[in-house]
Amino acid sequence: MFSCNFVANMHKIMLILLCSLIYGCGVYSVYSKANPHLNTIAIRSFENESIQYGLEGEIRDKLNNKFISDNRLKVVDNNPDVEIIGKVLSYEKLVYSYDMNEQPKEHILKMKFSITINDMVKNRILWQNQKFLMSAIYNENLPQDTESTQNRTEQEAFEEIVDNLFQKLLSNTVEEW
Repeated sequence: MFSCNFVANMHKIMLILLCSLIYGCGVYSVYSKANPHLNTIAIRSFENESIQYGLEGEIRDKLNNKFISDNRLKVVDNNPDVEIIGKVLSYEKLVYSYDMNEQPKEHILKMKFSITINDMVKNRILWQNQKFLMSAIYNENLPQDTESTQNRTEQEAFEEIVDNLFQKLLSNTVEEW
């Protein structure tokens, strides 16, 4: 039989190992900050030159939420260190592929943006692209027996584009590669 001291010591050792593991794996970031002077960001309302109604507010809100969740830059309205100015130039839904009966099978959503990222501290443009094209494929309304990827809506394709836009904005503001 084990003695009480041995069991008590094993519990202490296990507790120490557990604490070391928890605290040793605490908050760790693999991010490298390319512009350490940038701490706050403002995303201005996107102008909408497309025929799709309401994109300007929806894109801004989604990007704001993504920057808030990311937590590397604080989202502010006034006196930001970095400012994003964007414009939706176009929003197109096109047929991407057809089935054997020559019926549309998949569609592609293409969005073209004009984006400028301004470093307000150093008074310079960090990144600019006036014809930035992003796209995502969707295939909503497929018959249930279709052997394809799961149905995906136009809204989900739109959200993928906004996610990818966020990643591009992030990589051109705070990430160093």
